[in-house]
Amino acid sequence: MEVYAKKLYLITDYLMPFDAMMVKIEQALKAGVDIVQYRAKDKATRELIEEAKSLKALCEEYACTFIVNDRIDVALAVEAHGVHLGQEDMMVKTARSICGDNFIIGATAKTKDQAIVAQREGANYLGVGALFPSKTKRSAVGISLKQLKEIRDSVEIPIYGIGGLTLDNLSKEIIEVVDGICTVSTILDAEDVDATVKNFKVSIG
Repeated sequence: MEVYAKKLYLITDYLMPFDAMMVKIEQALKAGVDIVQYRAKDKATRELIEEAKSLKALCEEYACTFIVNDRIDVALAVEAHGVHLGQEDMMVKTARSICGDNFIIGATAKTKDQAIVAQREGANYLGVGALFPSKTKRSAVGISLKQLKEIRDSVEIPIYGIGGLTLDNLSKEIIEVVDGICTVSTILDAEDVDATVKNFKVSIG
């Protein structure tokens, strides 16, 4: 069995019908995705919890880390492994005080200063980008390779590149800097999910 040092992090697409997405996610899990983040917008809390429960159960079948985006209440309700917080969400230090030391907290960072603050407040990892224009988050502000390297040099916790990453634009320079990559549509829209995941895993090493 191949062992890869860097992680492949799949984020769900809230524009995709949930049942269809579950099929794709299971294919991705079978192929070797390491982390799954449940990201949903404009849904009632009960629906969020039901969907998150289903996803968490699926992730557990494949020993995959399960993260909930934004919603600490949902993450705690379904006993997720952690939560990911954006710059406009709850502060990392507040989330840490609520969730305790054994809960994974990821944070979005677009600048060196944001990265330093997130690490100081107790973040376990950073999502850094957008490295390229994103189909699923068109408002995302882009960052340069230079900024990515500045963030890498400013913190000790893992960083995950995010934003429009594909097998075609995932360069050696990016791979050398990050501890893993995040993707949404490149995997979930793929005709052959298995091959796409495996090619990503080989590319990131």
